[in-house]
Amino acid sequence: MKKSQKDILLAPISQLTRWIKTQQVTVTEVVSTFIAQSEKINADTNSYQLTLFDEALEKAREMDQHRGPRRRRLWGIPFTLKSQFDVENIPTTVGTTGRLYAPNFPTENATVVQRLLDEGAILLGLTTMPEAGAAYRSDNRLAEAVREIDDTN
Repeated sequence: MKKSQKDILLAPISQLTRWIKTQQVTVTEVVSTFIAQSEKINADTNSYQLTLFDEALEKAREMDQHRGPRRRRLWGIPFTLKSQFDVENIPTTVGTTGRLYAPNFPTENATVVQRLLDEGAILLGLTTMPEAGAAYRSDNRLAEAVREIDDTN
Protein backbone atom coordinates (compact mmCIF):
# COMPACT_ATOMS: atom_id res chain seq x y z
CA MET A 1 0.00 0.00 0.00
CA LYS A 2 1.37 3.40 -1.00
CA LYS A 3 2.27 5.62 1.93
CA SER A 4 0.98 9.19 2.01
CA GLN A 5 3.14 12.20 2.78
CA LYS A 6 1.38 12.41 6.14
CA ASP A 7 2.23 8.74 6.84
CA ILE A 8 5.88 9.45 6.07
CA LEU A 9 6.06 12.66 8.11
CA LEU A 10 4.45 11.11 11.19
CA ALA A 11 6.19 7.74 11.12
CA PRO A 12 8.88 7.04 13.70
CA ILE A 13 12.36 6.32 12.36
CA SER A 14 11.94 2.60 13.04
CA GLN A 15 8.86 2.52 10.79
CA LEU A 16 10.52 4.55 8.01
CA THR A 17 13.53 2.24 7.98
CA ARG A 18 11.21 -0.79 7.83
CA TRP A 19 9.24 0.72 4.92
CA ILE A 20 12.46 1.51 3.06
CA LYS A 21 13.87 -1.96 3.71
CA THR A 22 10.68 -3.66 2.48
CA GLN A 23 10.39 -1.23 -0.46
CA GLN A 24 7.05 0.19 0.65
CA VAL A 25 8.62 3.62 0.12
CA THR A 26 11.80 4.75 -1.60
CA VAL A 27 14.49 6.86 -0.02
CA THR A 28 13.69 9.51 -2.63
CA GLU A 29 10.03 9.55 -1.53
CA VAL A 30 11.03 9.99 2.11
CA VAL A 31 13.58 12.72 1.43
CA SER A 32 11.29 14.52 -1.04
CA THR A 33 8.47 14.50 1.51
CA PHE A 34 10.65 16.02 4.23
CA ILE A 35 12.03 18.61 1.80
CA ALA A 36 8.51 19.60 0.70
CA GLN A 37 7.44 20.00 4.34
CA SER A 38 10.61 21.96 5.14
CA GLU A 39 10.03 24.32 2.21
CA LYS A 40 6.40 24.77 3.21
CA ILE A 41 7.12 25.79 6.80
CA ASN A 42 10.49 27.50 6.33
CA ALA A 43 8.90 30.46 4.56
CA ASP A 44 6.97 31.18 7.78
CA THR A 45 9.46 30.02 10.39
CA ASN A 46 12.90 30.87 8.96
CA SER A 47 14.20 27.65 10.48
CA TYR A 48 16.93 26.86 7.94
CA GLN A 49 20.22 28.75 7.77
CA LEU A 50 21.43 26.62 4.85
CA THR A 51 19.59 24.02 2.78
CA LEU A 52 21.26 21.06 1.12
CA PHE A 53 18.12 19.83 -0.64
CA ASP A 54 19.70 19.21 -4.05
CA GLU A 55 22.53 17.21 -2.51
CA ALA A 56 20.06 15.29 -0.32
CA LEU A 57 17.91 14.33 -3.33
CA GLU A 58 20.99 13.23 -5.26
CA LYS A 59 22.08 11.05 -2.34
CA ALA A 60 18.54 9.61 -2.03
CA ARG A 61 18.50 8.65 -5.72
CA GLU A 62 21.92 7.01 -5.35
CA MET A 63 20.65 5.01 -2.38
CA ASP A 64 17.57 3.90 -4.31
CA GLN A 65 19.82 2.67 -7.15
CA HIS A 66 22.18 0.87 -4.75
CA ARG A 67 22.23 -2.89 -5.11
CA GLY A 68 23.58 -5.12 -2.42
CA PRO A 69 23.61 -4.92 1.37
CA ARG A 70 22.14 -1.79 2.88
CA ARG A 71 21.55 -2.65 6.45
CA ARG A 72 22.91 0.51 7.96
CA ARG A 73 20.57 1.57 10.74
CA LEU A 74 19.58 5.01 9.39
CA TRP A 75 19.54 4.18 5.67
CA GLY A 76 17.69 7.03 3.93
CA ILE A 77 16.56 8.87 7.05
CA PRO A 78 16.75 12.68 6.62
CA PHE A 79 18.13 14.89 9.40
CA THR A 80 19.15 18.48 10.10
CA LEU A 81 21.81 20.01 12.33
CA LYS A 82 22.39 23.30 14.08
CA SER A 83 25.41 25.16 12.69
CA GLN A 84 27.47 24.21 15.71
CA PHE A 85 28.60 20.90 14.26
CA ASP A 86 31.38 20.72 11.70
CA VAL A 87 30.23 19.51 8.28
CA GLU A 88 32.99 19.06 5.73
CA ASN A 89 33.35 22.07 3.39
CA ILE A 90 30.43 23.98 4.96
CA PRO A 91 31.15 26.97 7.23
CA THR A 92 30.39 26.30 10.89
CA THR A 93 28.98 29.66 12.03
CA VAL A 94 27.53 28.84 15.47
CA GLY A 95 24.93 31.47 14.57
CA THR A 96 27.37 34.38 14.56
CA THR A 97 28.83 36.72 11.96
CA GLY A 98 32.28 36.49 13.48
CA ARG A 99 31.90 39.08 16.22
CA LEU A 100 32.01 36.37 18.87
CA TYR A 101 33.26 33.40 16.93
CA ALA A 102 34.91 33.35 13.52
CA PRO A 103 33.34 30.84 11.11
CA ASN A 104 35.26 27.62 10.81
CA PHE A 105 35.72 25.97 7.40
CA PRO A 106 36.10 22.31 8.38
CA THR A 107 37.96 19.81 6.24
CA GLU A 108 36.18 16.89 7.90
CA ASN A 109 32.91 16.12 9.63
CA ALA A 110 32.42 16.23 13.38
CA THR A 111 32.33 12.73 14.86
CA VAL A 112 28.57 12.84 15.47
CA VAL A 113 27.94 13.99 11.88
CA GLN A 114 30.19 11.31 10.45
CA ARG A 115 28.47 8.61 12.51
CA LEU A 116 25.04 9.69 11.23
CA LEU A 117 26.28 9.70 7.64
CA ASP A 118 28.04 6.35 8.08
CA GLU A 119 24.72 4.86 9.22
CA GLY A 120 23.06 6.09 6.02
CA ALA A 121 21.30 9.25 7.25
CA ILE A 122 20.91 12.12 4.76
CA LEU A 123 21.66 15.72 5.77
CA LEU A 124 18.96 18.17 4.62
CA GLY A 125 20.65 21.30 5.91
CA LEU A 126 21.72 23.45 8.82
CA THR A 127 19.12 25.12 10.99
CA THR A 128 19.20 28.60 12.46
CA MET A 129 20.49 28.82 16.01
CA PRO A 130 21.00 31.48 18.69
CA GLU A 131 24.21 33.46 18.36
CA ALA A 132 26.97 31.28 19.86
CA GLY A 133 24.20 29.10 21.31
CA ALA A 134 23.89 31.59 24.15
CA ALA A 135 20.16 32.29 24.18
CA TYR A 136 16.84 30.52 24.24
CA ARG A 137 15.63 32.29 21.07
CA SER A 138 17.07 31.56 17.65
CA ASP A 139 17.77 35.05 16.45
CA ASN A 140 21.18 36.16 15.29
CA ARG A 141 22.88 38.52 12.86
CA LEU A 142 22.99 35.90 10.10
CA ALA A 143 19.25 35.51 9.71
CA GLU A 144 15.89 36.68 10.92
CA ALA A 145 14.54 35.22 14.13
CA VAL A 146 13.04 31.77 13.97
CA ARG A 147 9.29 31.96 14.51
CA GLU A 148 7.01 29.37 16.05
CA ILE A 149 4.88 27.58 13.50
CA ASP A 150 1.70 28.68 15.34
CA ASP A 151 2.98 32.23 15.95
CA THR A 152 4.36 33.65 12.72
CA ASN A 153 3.72 37.32 13.60
